[in-house]
Amino acid sequence: MSRQVVMRDRQAGHAPTGLAQLLLRGVLAGTMIAHGLRHARTLDGTSGWFGSIGFRRPRLQAQLSAAVEVGAGTALAGGVATPLAASAVVGTMAVAYRSVHQPNGYFVTAEGWEYVGFISTAAIALAALGPGKFSVDRLLGLDGAGKPWQRAALAAGLGIGGAVAQLAAFWQRPQPKAAESAPTADSEGRARRLRCRGRHRHGIDSARRDGADYFAQRCGRLPPASGTHRRRRRRRTRRDALMIRTRFTEMFGVDTPISCGGMTGLGTAELISAVANAGALGFLTALTQPTPAALAKEIARTRELTDRPFGVNLTILPTINPVPYDEYRAVIIESGITIVETAGSSPKPHLPDFRRAGVRVIHKATSVRHALSAARTGVDAISIDGFECAGHPGEDDISGLILIPAAVARLSIPVIASGGIATGAGLVAALALGADAVNMGTRFMATTEAPIHENVKEQIVANDERDTVLVFRSLHNTARVARNSISEEIAQILSRPGATFEDVAHLASGTRGRTNVLGTGDMEDGMWWAGMTQGLITYVGTCEAVVSNIMTEAEQIISSRLPGLMEGRHGH
Repeated sequence: MSRQVVMRDRQAGHAPTGLAQLLLRGVLAGTMIAHGLRHARTLDGTSGWFGSIGFRRPRLQAQLSAAVEVGAGTALAGGVATPLAASAVVGTMAVAYRSVHQPNGYFVTAEGWEYVGFISTAAIALAALGPGKFSVDRLLGLDGAGKPWQRAALAAGLGIGGAVAQLAAFWQRPQPKAAESAPTADSEGRARRLRCRGRHRHGIDSARRDGADYFAQRCGRLPPASGTHRRRRRRRTRRDALMIRTRFTEMFGVDTPISCGGMTGLGTAELISAVANAGALGFLTALTQPTPAALAKEIARTRELTDRPFGVNLTILPTINPVPYDEYRAVIIESGITIVETAGSSPKPHLPDFRRAGVRVIHKATSVRHALSAARTGVDAISIDGFECAGHPGEDDISGLILIPAAVARLSIPVIASGGIATGAGLVAALALGADAVNMGTRFMATTEAPIHENVKEQIVANDERDTVLVFRSLHNTARVARNSISEEIAQILSRPGATFEDVAHLASGTRGRTNVLGTGDMEDGMWWAGMTQGLITYVGTCEAVVSNIMTEAEQIISSRLPGLMEGRHGH
């Protein structure tokens, strides 16, 4: 340190320790490095988030964000080029302010800009003060360059200018998905466009939850568990957020009232472990595995990837080649699985063995009468499929808005709402209708971990709510599948008088769809399953990001929006 600098400090009336600047640099540096490393470790999820808030080239944005945040934090930690490092902090916060926080007001508890304002102000103040004694800038004699107001203006001007340039070049506030024209010859090109829209929200607190009286009665709430770091994953927490607790979360020991039911070809260890690690309940699909022994190995493989609860789906249907259901059931029990989802025929023949082994059973039904029949056999919960769902919605054509409360009114066991749900608003709606949880299939197909071709995921995002087709109606085995040339041809052939399944078997082959569409990404060479929720899915992200975004949106609606609609409750 030069004699001139020491004399300057003494004349100012303070010892040349630089402690205040060091503390300020440390806080800012730690914050920036932590954010940057988190973005780098979860690059796919961060890319999905950037896309969801309206950024073009979201992966590039995620990479640059991680690099800038870590770089700025490292520079601040060492006190290197402090005004420039401070400008990077200001720029990052300005982008966050404009793209996420500005519409929500000031307070961070309502997703406002309080936090980014404080960080920006601290960075500008540091630029004005200088890095202090313990810095590279001081060693090089650069800390005194310019007057304090000039350094502050440099940090603020460069930061805000860079943010304006980035937003102008890459960002547009996302709008709700617009209705698209009917499928044309351009459908294939449209399928390749990934339109990532929507809003990402961080945590919220209970500042306005007092008005949500119904939900306080319907859903228990408690703060996130402190949780310790456990094998292979970090226990899910959401900063400043409430937990929604229902009979479903209590019965099955999961963090969120969300499930990913069995999906043929997709219900494997990669996806289901990710769903479990995100705090939801996922189900391996037993019959995706060619033999009971293969199922045992898949269960073991899933346990290597998660220590959270997961289950196994056992779909019971008549087949040309008999399925050894007893052997699959035995493997489920011997492997220590405690949650089973059944679908198709009545689960009654399997319940005695499951009961003796302490296995809880969720049965999927498409009508109230079938749900009541399953409840009488002794299942623990019902997953009720509305007409919007992918797969087989039954023959009654009853939407979830009617079917869910109709089932809840007649059942005493927990009800899981399935079909037409892919957002936090959908979860809140299902809870309002009396459900204890939601089941999502199509939404989890459009995730990073889903074991299907990227073209399928992009197609789901590009599609709207009209891009499904009902097939097999004349065979009284209605199925909802994604719209493409194959599904439209199947529907057209079966509309002819006297048509049978044999007329479309080569087109509707499950093996063909799984191999050509899900496997190789040829979107026009097989039938594949998807629900009307395609119109609600706006990005491909990790399971953790999807579940977290849904829960945060739901909690915000319950705690903030709904109470705000009650005139006079908050003095508005």
